[in-house]
Amino acid sequence: MNWRLYWNQIVSIIWKELLATFKDPKTRIILLLPVIIQGFLFGYAATYNLNKVPYVLIDESHTQTAAALESTINSSGVLNCINLRTLRI
Repeated sequence: MNWRLYWNQIVSIIWKELLATFKDPKTRIILLLPVIIQGFLFGYAATYNLNKVPYVLIDESHTQTAAALESTINSSGVLNCINLRTLRI
């Protein structure tokens, strides 16, 4: 089997289907409008601001190593430990 011929046929079929899809105006709107809307929505909703990201730390060992790890994480300024005892749901 000639693989180059096989792939050329697949590319030709894909190209034919794309041309047929973009020829219809309704199909173009159905394909492009959601992408544009999602771009605007997620562009304003998503943020890369990584200040005071909340996290929960469960320390069952209560060792000095765990306390040192917790102080290192909290001193970075990026993460904010949530105390579950004071949290009201």
